[in-house]
Amino acid sequence: MNQTYVSATTDSVRATTDSVRATTDNVRATTDNYHPACGRPLRFALIEPLRGIAALWVFCFHHQFAASLRNLPILNALVSVGHLGVPMFFVLSGFCITASARSVICNQESTGRFLYRRFRRVYPAYWLSIGVVIAMPFVIEAISSLNTGHYVTPTAAGQINNGFMAYDLTDWASVASLGRVFVSIPGAEDLQEKFSTINAVYWTLAIEVQFYAITGLMLLRRKTFYRSMFLITVLSVPALLIVSPSSGLFLPFWPMFVIGIGIHWLCERKLTPSRLLGSRAPRVAAAVVAASIGVFVWYVSRGLPVRHLWFALYFGGLLLVAEGLDRAFIDHDLRSQSTMIRVGRRLMLVLGAMSYSLYLLHARLQFLSMQLLRQVVRPDTLMFDVATIVVTCMFCYAFYCVCERPFMTARSSRSGKLIVDNPMPALAAQGAWPYSRRAIYRRTEAVRSVAGSR
Repeated sequence: MNQTYVSATTDSVRATTDSVRATTDNVRATTDNYHPACGRPLRFALIEPLRGIAALWVFCFHHQFAASLRNLPILNALVSVGHLGVPMFFVLSGFCITASARSVICNQESTGRFLYRRFRRVYPAYWLSIGVVIAMPFVIEAISSLNTGHYVTPTAAGQINNGFMAYDLTDWASVASLGRVFVSIPGAEDLQEKFSTINAVYWTLAIEVQFYAITGLMLLRRKTFYRSMFLITVLSVPALLIVSPSSGLFLPFWPMFVIGIGIHWLCERKLTPSRLLGSRAPRVAAAVVAASIGVFVWYVSRGLPVRHLWFALYFGGLLLVAEGLDRAFIDHDLRSQSTMIRVGRRLMLVLGAMSYSLYLLHARLQFLSMQLLRQVVRPDTLMFDVATIVVTCMFCYAFYCVCERPFMTARSSRSGKLIVDNPMPALAAQGAWPYSRRAIYRRTEAVRSVAGSR
């Protein structure tokens, strides 16, 4: 009997050993694709509203406010440096694209799949926005003709915003591909001016696409993903002195992108306020963020210059500290009984979800909003400016729902399931009004269940 027991035990041990060996072989097979974030999906809920704030800040910079804004010196100073929303976007893009790339590594997806999702995320909405930009002069003139009684066909003569009407096939090809940043344009001293005849903000997309291409190349060497990124960063340092930003190359802008990559690297390794400070993180982070913003407001209110790279460093540090508020941001929204607070948070998150559409079209759609509002609001007032911003945001939200959101989903090449192309799974924008407390709770629990199953 004892011999039979020993034999059965031996067989059990052998079966267990074989199972362990199979598991070990499986782990070895996937080691090249492992990274610290595979244990738990990264979640940074504040990223979305910050993207919305960046887009809105750029919008305010491009809007011509009434002269009475000068009576509000602090607000006037902040509006005058709204161009700093661009380095904000680059830093946030560095974080988000790294999160997406590391997710590709963790899920053992192909580099082609990553690039395909980036293409779907950027180009379709961009191309559709070009159609809106082309239509704007004709729509505005049609509305104006209702008052004047006659319609004047818009032309490119004397109107830089209508310069696209004189484009030839080569010009359209360079715009559609975003390769216009590499084209020599007479009289254009910077990248913004190269696109000013159609929509000046498009130049940043050309830089973003280069970021995506470089990230895709780094995914070909997944074991050394961060080391490869570091090497490109080292090479970009002399480029700050050698390569002109007007060249169209990404290298002068790469350091801003790397700041976001660095923040993601720290978050992967849990070197964040929420981990290092524990329950004290929200209070400490709130104090540091408030003090930092106060110093920045004081600085710009004195009319002192702010360089993009220095602001990117400042914002990167602020973003890392703000991670300590992330958990409180979600928990407070789940527990809050105040309708005003809940609506305010939803508006911030929806603004973040539509930030790409807002960024693409604010500079042109604001003229349509102004044309409509002149009939009911006196133009030279701050009320007119606020109404213009609100109505333009509504137009951009409609564009987001119809033209951007349908391209934000794709099927996973491994599971075949429908996924949202958003590296923040807990707060992925999936609906016209997606951010109810119940929706946020469901997404938060979904992240926890995925982490637990792994």
